[in-house]
Amino acid sequence: SWQELEKEIVSLLPSKEDRVLIPGCGNASFQLGMYDAGYKNLVCGDSSPVVIDRMMTISESSQRCIRWDLMDATCMPYEDSSFKAVIDK
Repeated sequence: SWQELEKEIVSLLPSKEDRVLIPGCGNASFQLGMYDAGYKNLVCGDSSPVVIDRMMTISESSQRCIRWDLMDATCMPYEDSSFKAVIDK
């Protein structure tokens, strides 16, 4: 959970403006907790359209502006070095 990893992540990633990728995010509340802690530049992806749709609905209904991408973690569409950190929970 975010609460279990918060201190370690904050120490490694002190700037909350940095762009962070969370591939294989699933429907866990981890990324929601991270957003609530101030990390607003999150890109979360999963290969399941059901998961992405569900998480988009949850985040939009709670006014969280998280980017949710349908993706294959083995072939991502992002430019090299476009993220400060990648978190694989």
